[in-house]
Parts: sequence; C-alpha cells; structure tokens
Amino acid sequence: MDHLNSKQRLGACLCGGGLILVLLGYRGVTYLPLTPEEVQQEEGIRVALRPMGVQAQEQVIEQLHELRLRIDPTRQKPYWWPGTIALCLGIGMAGLGLVLWFRNTGRGQRFGYAASLDD
Repeated sequence: MDHLNSKQRLGACLCGGGLILVLLGYRGVTYLPLTPEEVQQEEGIRVALRPMGVQAQEQVIEQLHELRLRIDPTRQKPYWWPGTIALCLGIGMAGLGLVLWFRNTGRGQRFGYAASLDD
C-alpha cells in the first residue's frame, strides 16, 4: 500500500470498517434467540432422528424454525434496532470510503491494471 496517499488509505479503511458493520448489522437484524423450550424440542428431534443422519436433522430443524416464525410473527428480535443502526452506518461508511477512494485516485492509477495487461 506504499503507492496510496493518506486519503486513499482512509477510504480503504472506511470501506473495510463499513463492510464489517454491514455484516454485523445484518446478523443483528436477523438474530432470534431460542427459548429454553425450543432448545429442548431441538434436542429431542436430534435424538429421534439420529439414525437418519445429520442432514435430515438439520432439514427438520430448519422447517421447525420457519414454522415458528409463521406461527408467531410478532416475536421481538432483541438486536433489531442496534443491527439496523449498524447496517445503515456500515452502508454509509462504505459509500463514503468509495467516494474518498475514487476522488483521490487519478484515472491512470484507477485503470492502470488494464494498461499492464496489454504488455
């Protein structure tokens, strides 16, 4: 990264931090913890379906999760607000990083890889 100026480095760091925030925010928005009863049901399913293999167990458990969401769609996701904030901040940071990167990169430097492939 010796050929980058300080604003390009800042843009790269903002893009990297923004992508991390996007991933964490998405995970926070979609996370729904299991209740103790649901954990107990899953263990019972795993024990009952042990002879059928791990793939069958996972398919049944995944269908059970989907069914639970359909039955009780009002169930609150505990990290929905923080996840949404992190997701929005991550998108903003990545966008700002891209803008900084491209505003401080000359056209020859931006598309220099095409010229090097012609050699």
